[in-house]
Amino acid sequence: MLAIDLGGKVALVLGGSRGIGRGITETLARAGATTVFTHTGNPKYAEHLTQTLRRLQAEGYRVEAVVADACRPEDTDAVVKRLVDEHGRLDALLANVGQNLARPAEETTSDSWRHFLDINLSSAFYAVRAVLPAMLLAGDGRIIFIGSSAVFDGGGGAIDYAAAKAGIVGMMRYLARTYARRGIRTHVV
Repeated sequence: MLAIDLGGKVALVLGGSRGIGRGITETLARAGATTVFTHTGNPKYAEHLTQTLRRLQAEGYRVEAVVADACRPEDTDAVVKRLVDEHGRLDALLANVGQNLARPAEETTSDSWRHFLDINLSSAFYAVRAVLPAMLLAGDGRIIFIGSSAVFDGGGGAIDYAAAKAGIVGMMRYLARTYARRGIRTHVV
């Protein structure tokens, strides 16, 4: 079994309440990281969210949920500022916010294009911009994006989703090239 020790580390998971994000949140918390995850506050998922939090906290893990709209840079800035102010550090960002609506390209409106690029790409950029100052000051950090095979095979069912995920790969390459020598490692999973 793989053992990961993240004791003393602080991690932020954007979109960490359901699906892949919940798995990331649980893994980080169980590895010992103080884990804060964002969610939209949708009442439809409130009971599930509460159960997950109670279970992890009852097991002794440091985990917290924060309502934030990842498409609003001021929301992400506020979450990051609070984490750094409270813990003096932010060691890892996991950008997991995403949404896909399968439809033909000719049915994708301009508003829909912007909306899905904002969710799947801009939200990650806003988070990166927010965490970089703390990570640069520390000379250490991890930025991890959730990618998609749509980058390679055009799948995923939507042109905006495939384009946004390709943008994530480009952003990762830029960050790796620019910041790896300053202690910040960036990956796409």
